[in-house]
Amino acid sequence: MADNYFTAVVDFGKTNKKVLLYDRDLRILASRRRTFREIEIEGYRCDDIEGAMAFVREALAELAREFAPIRAIAFTTHGATFTALDEKGALVFPTVSYDMEPPPGLREEFHRAFGGATALQAATMTPPLPLLINPGFGIFCLQRRDPARFKKTARIVFLPQYLGYLMTGKLALEPTYIGCHTYLWDFAGNRPSSVAEGLGIAAKLGAPLRAPWEAQGRVKPELAAALGLPDACVVTCGIHDSNASLLPYLLKEEGGDFILNSTGTWCVAMSPGGRFPLAEDELGKEVFFNLSAFGKPVKTTIFRGGAEFAFWSEKLGGGREHPADLDAAQLRKVFECGAAVLPTLFPGSGMFPRSRASLVRAERLLADADLAFAALDLGLAIQSRAALKATNAAPNPAVFIEGGFRNNGPYVKLLAALMPAGSICLSDMEEATAFGAAITAKCAVEGITPRDAAAAFTIATTPLQAPEIEGLEAYAEEFAALCGAFGAA
Repeated sequence: MADNYFTAVVDFGKTNKKVLLYDRDLRILASRRRTFREIEIEGYRCDDIEGAMAFVREALAELAREFAPIRAIAFTTHGATFTALDEKGALVFPTVSYDMEPPPGLREEFHRAFGGATALQAATMTPPLPLLINPGFGIFCLQRRDPARFKKTARIVFLPQYLGYLMTGKLALEPTYIGCHTYLWDFAGNRPSSVAEGLGIAAKLGAPLRAPWEAQGRVKPELAAALGLPDACVVTCGIHDSNASLLPYLLKEEGGDFILNSTGTWCVAMSPGGRFPLAEDELGKEVFFNLSAFGKPVKTTIFRGGAEFAFWSEKLGGGREHPADLDAAQLRKVFECGAAVLPTLFPGSGMFPRSRASLVRAERLLADADLAFAALDLGLAIQSRAALKATNAAPNPAVFIEGGFRNNGPYVKLLAALMPAGSICLSDMEEATAFGAAITAKCAVEGITPRDAAAAFTIATTPLQAPEIEGLEAYAEEFAALCGAFGAA
């Protein structure tokens, strides 16, 4: 394609929404962002889709006036969110937040209906996650809460594709979202799972799968005119945010013996080379598989590291800034007094699901912000190591750290000290999630595959020198023991 063009990426996070503008060489030229909180609709805790999409349309119109033509839009969104649409394409229920508490007893009923938690994990590569983070379970809850209303459902549409539908009027299904701890996909059979069949929604998912870089449809003519977009502007099929971050590394690290440690509200460790399927001793743990943009299984572990960091930083930091570098003196104090910040604020989740959020030597931590930060970073690094090891990649894989914790100096050095020498690398990728989505938009415009697009970019990584920290391993062992001792049976 001889003409210059631009693409827009809508990065639809749980709280922060961004619209980023890329040129054909995958360089960020401009961005707009805004924060949205959850709202209540009809007694449901919901994502503010209407407000967020009004911002998206406003941002696209602004960018279209400055950069033309915008030939493709790609949506990448947080996970675990679905919509139920009727025959006319209207919402049957509001867009329920995955942070909503399920009704008492329904999780047990769900497990009884579909063969038990362990059998479900083995069949669908999906562990039981808290709240409504498993979409199949969320659908089950809506069916039980209001069966008559649910009967109006003609299609189940996941969040990236629903946002694309609002722009195009067209529907789609792609691998990265339905293959992310939903209970709804049979990895071995490459089809909707027995849970999807049992819920009566298998035919409503819109299979077969389409690639994230395919066009879901053109922007509706009247909307394109209102926003200043060309008639031929397409919206791609969308992509789950963690898988969007992974896509550039899949293209550049063809061997697959690496782990992407994507950090933010959720810390997500993804290993394309992880052993498939789940081993028997992995069942019952928060270990699962995603489907990559190419429809291949990716071993994955998660914990809400960013959420825990934000909570405890506010509670313990006393308004102090987080240290930029590792403080050896504070570490020694932590080791000597046995202080610890234990997970988890989200019971039943993460690498230590029996643990409950608590402070060990609370009086010391509450009185000394520097000591508290050191203990917090230690706990997060130990959780990250557990998550990385659970992906069972190669014995000494490269671990690429991107996202918010990449700039947390103490955390990355502690993780480097806990992992095999030379394994931790810092990635220079700016807006990694949006960048992965931008690749899909480029492919849609130019009619190429992501592997063709790989020549357009590089990923610079910096290996991290691991410090020697006496007493670190002993502390890590004690931390793990405390997570069990202070947890619920």
